[in-house]
Amino acid sequence: MKLYRPLFLFSAIAFFAVACSPDESVYQQDILQNPACRNIIKLKDKRDAKALIPYFIDVDYQLRQQAVMAFGSFKDTAALNSLYTMLEEDEPIAQAAAFSIGQIGDTRSVSVLQRILERSFLPETRFEIYDAMGKCGTIELNYYLASNYNVNKDAKGTAWALMELANKKQLNPAGVTLAITILENENDKDVRFGAANALARTQIQIPWKRVKHQFLKENLQDVKMALALDLRTVPVSEIDNELIANIRSSFYITQINALTAFSSKNNKYINDWVNDILHSNTNINLKIAAAEYLVEIPNKSILYLQKEIADTLNWRVRTILYSQAIQKGNKEIIDDSFSRYNKTHNLYEKGMLLESLGQLPGKKEWLKDQIMENDSIVSTYGMEAMVSLIKNSDHKALYAPYLFETIRSNHDAVVSLTAIACRDSIFSDLIDVNLLINRQRELILPEQMETFMELQKSIHFFTGESEPVNKVKYNHPIEVNHLAELDSLKGFNVITTKGEFFMKVYPDEAPGAVQNIKNLVDQGFYNQKLFHRVVPAFVAQTGCPDGDGWGGLDYTVRSEFSMLRYSRGAVGMASIGPDTENCQWFVTFAPTPHLNGRYTLFAFITEGMEIVDQLEIGDRIIKMNPVYHKAEAPLD
Repeated sequence: MKLYRPLFLFSAIAFFAVACSPDESVYQQDILQNPACRNIIKLKDKRDAKALIPYFIDVDYQLRQQAVMAFGSFKDTAALNSLYTMLEEDEPIAQAAAFSIGQIGDTRSVSVLQRILERSFLPETRFEIYDAMGKCGTIELNYYLASNYNVNKDAKGTAWALMELANKKQLNPAGVTLAITILENENDKDVRFGAANALARTQIQIPWKRVKHQFLKENLQDVKMALALDLRTVPVSEIDNELIANIRSSFYITQINALTAFSSKNNKYINDWVNDILHSNTNINLKIAAAEYLVEIPNKSILYLQKEIADTLNWRVRTILYSQAIQKGNKEIIDDSFSRYNKTHNLYEKGMLLESLGQLPGKKEWLKDQIMENDSIVSTYGMEAMVSLIKNSDHKALYAPYLFETIRSNHDAVVSLTAIACRDSIFSDLIDVNLLINRQRELILPEQMETFMELQKSIHFFTGESEPVNKVKYNHPIEVNHLAELDSLKGFNVITTKGEFFMKVYPDEAPGAVQNIKNLVDQGFYNQKLFHRVVPAFVAQTGCPDGDGWGGLDYTVRSEFSMLRYSRGAVGMASIGPDTENCQWFVTFAPTPHLNGRYTLFAFITEGMEIVDQLEIGDRIIKMNPVYHKAEAPLD
């Protein structure tokens, strides 16, 4: 876990009077073993910018770099001028400075970053500067990138800056054209990845012929996954046998993304492919994606609803297909769904059936009763049905009495969703804001912070008060004196109902998250926890005490961001905003660059990713075990 050596001799900057080389004996010390580095971690955890900035002129190279990186975890514009000067430092520190400037995301930084690019930097540093520009930039940056692009010149940085702009909905037609041009002229994997994901994240119309051509010839898996999403602009008449055959032969994530791209499009080639998916022994999440595609096509799912076929389907696939027939009023399917609802012991199946059945005409009272009487998991799905009913109703006022009851639920998820449902002007004269205020006062913080915040938003909606939503107070400091112990931790072996996988941890980059997870593992907290959220081609999430995704513990830990990026098999901390991480974590099925710098990344799956690929809602962690590095044999 040692930092790399400086690449250049130290360059004196205006406020630093003495040029020197780092002390080799100190520099070689591991971050978590170094008391001064641990102090920086402590100051970062406390968000103490005033105490961190003096480290910028420390004679120890390692401490300067760690202090600069610390600002990537919290947005403090007051530190910007000091961070700008660190762009003049040796390249690893300049990279850290660019990263932190990008994380702060102030638009004023763009011109500073553009000026510093006039210097000669290593490609890695130029990339970080471009990426930071994308995080800070607005629409105007599209034109700067387009005017400065030449083949192989800062191509990776340009592509990733476009991707960052797309993440913020700041990509414009000039940026789209540049992204396609990059795909047509650049061969580097990371360059093409950035351009493809920029296109995947924009809603601007993409020239479909050029995208289709790029997809058909693409051989790089990560790039092809993103390009599959870009197929959304291909007209249904141009979705031919050649394209579908190419998709069929691709990785299952690429197939899922293509199904997402083809949503609401209907032709023979897609239908034959989807039929084969549902009848073959393939990845369960691909089957789920196929079912979700079918319910967007009118009457298409009816072929799979005969009982003799339905009984052979995975429960989630069947429930998804049933939802369309329930919505259309198919009596046979409705009767069978009620029967399954009453008999199943799978709480997620029961909840998803309730979500569909509860939206039938004349079922409002029954739905309310099921919400109030059931387990948190089932109640949450039921309340989501209630929210949907209210949103789409022409007689919303009729739901006010039901909201009076559900706001008193013992389940955080139900209260939170009730608060969301209340935020409609129709309820202004029907719901007393004191009902929300009093319910909010009953909550325990920070354990019920998510529910508190949803109620706060609704209270603000009714009162118009400008007071912002309360931020989570600093409440769970890192155990600094125990950080050095994390150096011996290799990671965690996760035994699930589908098999085992191993996650390698990165405590240098996310010490608070790793320490928190380790403490919970040592307590056996994750044993028998459910995977409550599995989104095909995105994430599998676990760790919720309630199993509905809204539960947590009575503390929060700080967000920690580094230059690690979300690739396939990355493990991140779930949160509801800055510094709200707790006990829930997720694994990514595919690269998810829009999560970079937004969710703490603390580990990567290095063994058993094929097990993760098979996870579905309702699977459990049987046990998590810490794995330690083997002690080195003593020298003779």
